[in-house]
Amino acid sequence: MADLSVLVQRVAGRSAIMPMTTQNLSRAVDSENVEVYANFITIIRGNTGQVAFNANPVHAVVTNYTLRVRVYGNSTVIDTQDLGVPTPDGNNVIVVDASATFAEQSAGNYTVSILTTTAGGSTDSSESAPFALPLS
Repeated sequence: MADLSVLVQRVAGRSAIMPMTTQNLSRAVDSENVEVYANFITIIRGNTGQVAFNANPVHAVVTNYTLRVRVYGNSTVIDTQDLGVPTPDGNNVIVVDASATFAEQSAGNYTVSILTTTAGGSTDSSESAPFALPLS
């Protein structure tokens, strides 16, 4: 299990994640012929319950982001949190508070992913590194 507080500190030496480019990203073309890229960097920020991820490269046409929670090692989504379309910071990073969603889960190891939705469809990101709940 990765020590996520260390992982966050290693990324550019600060508690944010580096900007993402469209190179080597998983991508799909939705039904409206818009390329939707899967966000692949999702970090749980220490024990705060905050989740940080790169905005989708087509953020301007995103209609919703959804946080999806899974038990580590299982592909079934057990909980979701509607994130709307938060404004990314100057590094194209979106930070959301998922502490209420995390508080609903039993003790154990989990992963999260970010589902990006546009008018033409949805694309899920890769799962985060596993992390333990409850946050301590």
